Amino acid sequence: MLTLIGLTTALAMARSRRLLVREVSETARRANLARFLPAEIAPLVGEDDLATWRQGRRQQGTILFIDIRGFTAYAEKLDPARLSIFISSFRRRVMRATEAFGGVVDKFIGDGALVVFGIPEPQSDDCTRAIACAHRLLALIDRWNIKRGFDPPVRVGIGIHSGELYYGLVGDDHRLEFTVLGDTVNVAAKIEQATKRFDTALLASETVVLRARQQPSWQAVCREPLGGRGEHVAVFVYTGTNPAG
Repeated sequence: MLTLIGLTTALAMARSRRLLVREVSETARRANLARFLPAEIAPLVGEDDLATWRQGRRQQGTILFIDIRGFTAYAEKLDPARLSIFISSFRRRVMRATEAFGGVVDKFIGDGALVVFGIPEPQSDDCTRAIACAHRLLALIDRWNIKRGFDPPVRVGIGIHSGELYYGLVGDDHRLEFTVLGDTVNVAAKIEQATKRFDTALLASETVVLRARQQPSWQAVCREPLGGRGEHVAVFVYTGTNPAG
């Protein structure tokens, strides 16, 4: 009888230990995902099959690029500590605007950022929300300039495009990275760069304007081969009344 009780107790302890080890391992894995993946993505990956996310997926999505204009001039004037505070403040504003309109910050790239709308599933208002996010960003930058009295004031360029893209996870369990790739991303980046040439803060592709049904508020400025396949893309500048940020 005592032997049976001992065996039962040992089995119960062994089972409890296995469950504890599994739980600790799962907790560590989730913590690792949360460390490297966007906050909006990590919970979804934790609930889903990791292998599926590694395979990736092609779907429709909307990309917003934002970049600080003349950042080198700012960087030269600031010591490392103040430069870190400056970049952190800029990124907080990007996060605030992105979260307000249901976007996902794929990555910060130095003094810029890549924001995605339509992850994990595309929505009919992705383009509308991307445009609203851009307006909110511009309003937040204006307020930042007033608050800090930057001289010269901080200026940004924003480019938006929508189309097919690939998203998924790359890397191993020790350092997974969420990434978005495709011609849509490349075109959005080139549209953002075009804001310098047209001396404006916000440009969007015709696709974005049409899907958002905002044609009266935008005006075409050029049609150029921005895509990797040489496809000509019509680029529009915002001419409407600036909405409240």
